[in-house]
Amino acid sequence: MNRNAKLSLFDAFCFSLMTGAGETYIPAFVLFIGLSEVASGLVVTIPLAIGSFLQLLSPFLLSKTKSIKKWVVINITIQALIYLPLSLFALWGYPTLDPVLLYLVLSLNWMVGFSAAPSWNYWMNYLIPSNEASNFFSQRMKWLQVGTLIGLVGAGYLLHIYHGTEHHKVVYALVFFIAFLARAASAFLLSKLDYESGWLSGAELKLKSALVEIRQTPKIKNLLLFIFLFYFTVFISSPFVAPFLLKKLNLSYFEFMIAGACLFLGKMMATPFVRSMLQKKSVNEVFIFGAWGLSPLPILWLWTTEVIVVSILQFISGVFWAFFEVSLTMLFFEKISMRLKIPVMTVYFYLQSTALVIGSIFGAWYLRSHQESLQAYFVLFVVGPVLRVFVVYCFRKPLSHLD
Repeated sequence: MNRNAKLSLFDAFCFSLMTGAGETYIPAFVLFIGLSEVASGLVVTIPLAIGSFLQLLSPFLLSKTKSIKKWVVINITIQALIYLPLSLFALWGYPTLDPVLLYLVLSLNWMVGFSAAPSWNYWMNYLIPSNEASNFFSQRMKWLQVGTLIGLVGAGYLLHIYHGTEHHKVVYALVFFIAFLARAASAFLLSKLDYESGWLSGAELKLKSALVEIRQTPKIKNLLLFIFLFYFTVFISSPFVAPFLLKKLNLSYFEFMIAGACLFLGKMMATPFVRSMLQKKSVNEVFIFGAWGLSPLPILWLWTTEVIVVSILQFISGVFWAFFEVSLTMLFFEKISMRLKIPVMTVYFYLQSTALVIGSIFGAWYLRSHQESLQAYFVLFVVGPVLRVFVVYCFRKPLSHLD
């Protein structure tokens, strides 16, 4: 593995440390400051919707920056700095923190994260040889899970032992500060990657022109439409798993940490199997396999009452998410032309986020209209999987012909 690939793996570790120590516990932080279970689910949804819409400006802004490297590093640096006010909110904002202010800060977080991602993917096409791509992205998936697991377990342990004490808010502040340091390290590592000024010259940065071509290209259109519909079915229930575990199953912070850790452990342990399958099967086949595996799983929440069952279900889910996410990344890496890569991925993040918003709003509406009852959660855990299976079944043939 070359120098750029190694630095990118360290970047993945730092990024995921931020995710595990910071982003994962934002819904729990919302519950801690006294907001509702629905608000806890929507604290990701609403800012993500705003951020994904604003990131549609990123191709235009990138054309003015004229450097992929500079654009990516600037956005990642801003994302790191966002965790500083979150740390201050934990210390001094509680218990009078205005949710609107929190949502605005998190919206900026998603905006810069989404804005950097398409350009990063484009950049990697120059830095990672195509014959090393499956190994690189599989290794990256592993390091993403290692970092997330360390952040998740470390933060969860601290929140657990100081739960109910006067130091609880200090621990939240510390956790968010660690997230800042991790993402700042990520920005530094990205600044050390190779870059040549001519690499941006072949990219289509006019989103309107790219959209016309996307609509006229069946393989891209089918992939994006599937992603939108599949993620819609996922987010009918997934944003409300955290409040379900914390409020309905009454998991402690430690038990919640263990459950979350099993999800990432499943992803991490699945990595060599994903790499092996990619060497034997087409990316399309691996992608469909992951989608089929993910589809029925939430129904199993109906029989979940013990932490051990929650942990096993999370682990199995992590395994199939590994197949799905690595193969999806490979699809964008291999199947989308360099010229259209940035606008296609910009549209992808917008569609993914829009699906999340619509699905989450539906789930939140249903939960609220049924007084956030246990039965209401169970309905969502049935409706989502049934729709997932239907979507995968309808798209199984178009997805198998993406070449």
